[in-house]
Amino acid sequence: MAVSRWALGLVVAAGLCGCEQGGGGREFKETDNVQNTAPGEVHVHGPNGGHILELGEYHAEISMDPASRKISVHLLDEAVKNAVPVDKGVMSVGLLVDGKETVFEMTAAPLEGEADGKCSRFELAGDKVPTALSDIEALAGNLMLKVGDKELKTSLTDDHGHDHGHAH
Repeated sequence: MAVSRWALGLVVAAGLCGCEQGGGGREFKETDNVQNTAPGEVHVHGPNGGHILELGEYHAEISMDPASRKISVHLLDEAVKNAVPVDKGVMSVGLLVDGKETVFEMTAAPLEGEADGKCSRFELAGDKVPTALSDIEALAGNLMLKVGDKELKTSLTDDHGHDHGHAH
């Protein structure tokens, strides 16, 4: 009887410790695309390498070409994988420089296959971007999209680094 209580105690103790068989660890490979970042610097990147923002029912991926300084915005689906063209959408970006926001209308730049006024990509030429804004990290302000009667707005600094119930 003493042996069975002792064995039962070991089983209970192992269960309480949360021990797993097989080590419980995972080896990461180079193909796992794991990046360590300091808290507060976590950015979710989209399929075009930009930062992901919530823009109403859309995900907006904003990027800035380091050489030309052109700003591009791609509208993406809920899974942040596929382009979502909008009908006659008007995109503008309010860029904050020295505490003052200047609003720029972006140009529709349809992807191949997008036609009849539908577009999922919008661009602002680099020569229109204030010289004080040297890269994507320097962008502050707001992103606005108007589609029909809907007007959607989000902050450029409101990175999509949170979980809201869907997988990416």
